[in-house]
Amino acid sequence: MIGTVTDITERKTAADRLSNMAQHDAITGLPNRTLFFDLLQHALFQAKRHKEVLALAYIDLDNFKGINDNFGQTVSNRLLREVGETLGATIRDSDAVAHFGGDDFAVMLPSLASETDAVLVAEKLRQALDRDFSINGRHISLTASIGVALFPQHARSAEPLINCAARAVLQARKSGR
Repeated sequence: MIGTVTDITERKTAADRLSNMAQHDAITGLPNRTLFFDLLQHALFQAKRHKEVLALAYIDLDNFKGINDNFGQTVSNRLLREVGETLGATIRDSDAVAHFGGDDFAVMLPSLASETDAVLVAEKLRQALDRDFSINGRHISLTASIGVALFPQHARSAEPLINCAARAVLQARKSGR
């Protein structure tokens, strides 16, 4: 009997790292739009099956370009990481938060008891972000505009639900943020 043994640890580690990079945002470490879309589709399937309410909150940081211009990319990236951590700490374990790029985040809220719960969570997210962040000795004030879309009331599939929530952000901005 003759055999060979090959250590593929390095190759496996590299493959795992590439897979993680393809599904997670490089700045925040949160799921990216692609992974979030997959998670949302699965959650929508479950919501349809169990006749549950699912909400999607789309979050856009107010005046983020000014923060980036005044403090630079390093501070802005750190701020995005802290925003992601704040959002993650504010939601339930069954919810999901993602960074879509730039200053856009999304939060999926499956298995809600009612539409009112979506509004309450959105307000809780807004309040969690409405504060000063301390980054590299600088205090940066932040607010966010949040749009919420509900399944099945506003859309019945992933992409239209995301688009509906994004349009709701624009409406929130027009209404004074």
